Amino acid sequence: MQKVSFRPLAREDIRDAAAYLLVEASEAVAVRFENAVQNLAHALAGMPGIGVPCSFRNPELRGMRRLTVTGFENWLLFYRDTEDRIDVIRILHGARDIAAIFDDGA
Repeated sequence: MQKVSFRPLAREDIRDAAAYLLVEASEAVAVRFENAVQNLAHALAGMPGIGVPCSFRNPELRGMRRLTVTGFENWLLFYRDTEDRIDVIRILHGARDIAAIFDDGA
């Protein structure tokens, strides 16, 4: 089982999404979202390489994959499987211009 690490922007994405869900839905939904992201990351640790391969112009993002956050089908977790860990890069809402976000520097 590999170690999972969250980049600072991924941690910020989780906080921002939970804050949004707290206001727009409820505290229970916000907590459920945070737990769903953590559970997905834990699953990745045991099954690296799952998810849909992504292709962006930024060469630093080669090998990145995405998965839908379970129970939150509009939220996507982007990660890369490296030799020693799962590197969670971002957690973004699917309605955002994801290509522009990553091509501008992740």
